[in-house]
Amino acid sequence: VNDVEIRVPSPSTARIQEVHLLVIHSLCDLIDNQFVIWRDKIAQLAAISSRHAPIKLTREQITNNELKQIWQQFGIPEEGINMHQYLSAVMPQADLLYLLNDVVSNLLSNRLDMAVEGNA
Repeated sequence: VNDVEIRVPSPSTARIQEVHLLVIHSLCDLIDNQFVIWRDKIAQLAAISSRHAPIKLTREQITNNELKQIWQQFGIPEEGINMHQYLSAVMPQADLLYLLNDVVSNLLSNRLDMAVEGNA
């Protein structure tokens, strides 16, 4: 974690607070956009990996150990190795597991929805 000092050369407290708010919102937007990009890449890896071996989960709660095993599985197919290595290198593990959990949970939810539709 790095500290960042945001200096606003103004004698007006209101102006300083206004600029700080703008900068903070802009930083949040940048972070959100990066998460969307990473999530999409993880979803692409899930698609590539599931063609080679299905993701074997049946319940909605997924442990971090299961997520780590799934992530290792995503690195096996040859066509996904570079993306897997890149994401492993640039993403903090907590962010990776959070987004992976989101992608896998979404896949499980879609699988359950399809099963219900198939039984209807």
